Amino acid sequence: MHFFKRPFAFLVPVFMLGLLLNDFIQWDHWLWIPGVFVLICSVYLALTKKKQLPLFFVTVTGGVLLTGSLLMRTERTTFSMHQNGEVTRSLIGEITEIDDARKFWTRSIFTVTGIVEENSIRPHNEEVVCYVNVPNLELNDKLLIRSKVWTIKNAGNPGEFDTEAYWNNNGIYSQIYIKDGDYKVINKVPVPFYERWRKWIKEQFEDIFSNYLYDEELAIASALVLGDKSLLNDDIRQSFGAAGAMHVLAVSGLHVGIILELLLFLFGRVPRFFTKKRALLISLLIIWAYAMVIGFPPSVVRATLMFTLLSIGRLSSRQTDSVNILFFSAFAMLLVDPLLIYDIGFQLSYLAMLGILILQKPMAATIYVPNKWLRKLWEGTTVGIAAQLFTLPLTLYYFHQFPNYFILTNIGMMIFAGIVLSLGLILLATNWAGFIAKFIAIAFGFSISVMLFFVEWIEGLPGALADGFVLAPWIVIVAYLVLLLLLFFRKRPAILRTGIGIGIALLIYIQFDRYSRMMKEEIMLLNASQLVIAVKDGQTATLFYVCVPSRIDQVKKIGGKYLKNNSTPGKFVGLKYGITTFESPETKLTFERSKLGVLVTRHPDSTQFYVRTSLYSPYLDGMTNFTMNYLPPPIDGVNLRDRAYSMPLND
Repeated sequence: MHFFKRPFAFLVPVFMLGLLLNDFIQWDHWLWIPGVFVLICSVYLALTKKKQLPLFFVTVTGGVLLTGSLLMRTERTTFSMHQNGEVTRSLIGEITEIDDARKFWTRSIFTVTGIVEENSIRPHNEEVVCYVNVPNLELNDKLLIRSKVWTIKNAGNPGEFDTEAYWNNNGIYSQIYIKDGDYKVINKVPVPFYERWRKWIKEQFEDIFSNYLYDEELAIASALVLGDKSLLNDDIRQSFGAAGAMHVLAVSGLHVGIILELLLFLFGRVPRFFTKKRALLISLLIIWAYAMVIGFPPSVVRATLMFTLLSIGRLSSRQTDSVNILFFSAFAMLLVDPLLIYDIGFQLSYLAMLGILILQKPMAATIYVPNKWLRKLWEGTTVGIAAQLFTLPLTLYYFHQFPNYFILTNIGMMIFAGIVLSLGLILLATNWAGFIAKFIAIAFGFSISVMLFFVEWIEGLPGALADGFVLAPWIVIVAYLVLLLLLFFRKRPAILRTGIGIGIALLIYIQFDRYSRMMKEEIMLLNASQLVIAVKDGQTATLFYVCVPSRIDQVKKIGGKYLKNNSTPGKFVGLKYGITTFESPETKLTFERSKLGVLVTRHPDSTQFYVRTSLYSPYLDGMTNFTMNYLPPPIDGVNLRDRAYSMPLND
């Protein structure tokens, strides 16, 4: 791969490394050293008449690395309030982001510009996650808030999403909750015209769908076409996740590509009015307008930017390199927002596109398919395989599961996603057409139903989903290093054999670790606002709980993540007042519930521990007291606010 042919393919990974180095290496006091070195080398190269390619590459690489580090350093210059609810603060700031879909607690981003002290307002600059239970707050509203400030922390339960890292990597460390009486509007800033126009258009589209569709069909249509996933219930999410089709419900590059191809196809039917260049320009304008209507989600902006750059290259009649353009689009987005490097969608979408651009054509060429339609099917299948290969390590790291029938799912989604999205857009465009619109709506709803039936069929196949994968960061790094070895040194047998050997060893280690957790025997107290005790006896688990009826869904959600994390089937048992018994071949447990808490006794050694349930407080506080008699002094109590606690099931 020649540097001058694909410069961004070389430089952008170095730039990304610079962004990451600033977060992982504290080099505040010696950052000037590489800066001076790059400056001296640059001056020398400018003055000398000789070609110094090695020095040129070192200088450029060092400069790009330093630029990335300095950019992230600038982005990280913020001061966090770092509270944990102990102090109630009065804050002045502005709502800078708010979810379109309003819920009981609607998530927003509140930018704090000042902290009210006794006799003054101290300037401050920090973004916090703000959950609002207020119907009339809007974007750009300036508020005076009085609220407790909580540090964003994980509950520490197995299988949970790493919320703390997600927000911290976006430069956000605290969260607040506000309801009526907790705030005062200082200035009601008028919503900008384009934002009002965008919301009005989206509401019109939502009304069109709600006039023709209901329940699951409406939820899928809103997610797939308009990017609104608020109507999706847990069953739909579970089905699409187990089948490996969840990406279809998140508007992304797949959707932008389908829309662009649909527009070019339609414009191509009337060449008298639309030349190729005119059709392409109008199509690009439409997909940018579509991106604006659905709120410029990062995944759509990435895809739209990349398609725009590729199209500009096509219009200029120059030969363009798709890999170089892909890296350039990533570079442009990271310049605007360096913290995107930690965004899961950013990572997965670019890795998927890179896999497709590098591997799809060679994979498709391995098998010649003479039939035109079967060849298209095979090419589409290789697209899914290439994307899956490049995203697999990160997918297992973030989501801990793998859809075993992803190839079959991709074949179905190639057909259904295109049909559903096309019919949805045509319905939005022809809603005024009366009978025609009704006919299209019937076809639209039917196609959604067939797609949902297909996904649920995949979900019901034996072994559809393999879960319980817990990957350490070093495993992900080694996996991608092996992938690079296989790609760039595939013609060198010794290195190729080494890469394959390391890859096989890594797979064995991952499976062994998964099997060890599947067979583990333990008692685990989960960190939740309701009492949940998981008893895992080898390949089965029972989750005992005490909760109010309104929190049963929360209990099952937390317990379900525990079961998935250990790839273990299980059941939920509510503890009633009195004694409940659990027996396994080697152990017997008794749970004695009273008004104050639950006494757990492990037989035959009579080890006991006691969990108080009378002093439960909100979710962020977790359990207030947990006493384990068998632990040696001075450990008399264990605070479950920061993590779950595990102990052996048997003595």
